[in-house]
Amino acid sequence: MLNCNAKYFIITALAVLGFCSCTVKEDRTVCPCLLEVFFPDKGETFSKVLLEGWAADEVFRDEILLGGNQDTYKRRVPRTMIHFSAVTGLAQCNHQGYVITVPEGNQCDSIYGYIDSVDCSGETAYTEVDFHKQFSTVTIQIINDSFPAQDYSFVVSSGSNGLDMLSLQAIAGQFKHQLELEDGRRMAFRLPRQGDDSLMLLVAHKSGDSVKYPLGQFISDTGYDWDATDLKDVFITIDISRNKVTIGVAGWENAVDYELSTVEM
Repeated sequence: MLNCNAKYFIITALAVLGFCSCTVKEDRTVCPCLLEVFFPDKGETFSKVLLEGWAADEVFRDEILLGGNQDTYKRRVPRTMIHFSAVTGLAQCNHQGYVITVPEGNQCDSIYGYIDSVDCSGETAYTEVDFHKQFSTVTIQIINDSFPAQDYSFVVSSGSNGLDMLSLQAIAGQFKHQLELEDGRRMAFRLPRQGDDSLMLLVAHKSGDSVKYPLGQFISDTGYDWDATDLKDVFITIDISRNKVTIGVAGWENAVDYELSTVEM
């Protein structure tokens, strides 16, 4: 893979590239290609977009704002195969180089991404960005009415805390987020792509007693695909009185039940 740290530089104007339009007398095969990137959806959700582009020997980065009449990005690039990534939805996540990470304690932003390779060997090239969902909203519902939820804390953790912009694959790192109860029984959080099944829910009583639920393994057993183009949302029901966990996935008809005979609250 391209060593981006060694070859990375930021381009703020086309002039920095040393590219200019060729005259009719020049050899046009060595002139840059005009790459046009079209964003069909330029609504409020996708107003700010980060772009990363790379070829064999150079990389470019840009940040653009979409809205109004602005729905197209243009720049001159070398006449070669250009690989690029577009990411939007960043709010609290960290962005350094081509890596996006979720700060410990936070949930994932509502990140959408797209990667493509464009043949820029001609005078012009064109592509359209089709953003895809890079996070899963996980909703946990406790259905035991007698369970004193206010006496417990709920913390989720996993071994994946970010996204590689160049591949839209999970980044290894500590993800940890304390959940907040809604209506006394419901909790929800956004989870970035996962590279393994390490997602864990820790339920701790104020006395110090605690129990862990291996949510990552439960989700994996349903056949959930963390490498899917668009990540689906997950719904988890925990029946404390019956020591039962039910996992459902958005758009799927069937849920999966787990009997947890060793769990005591």
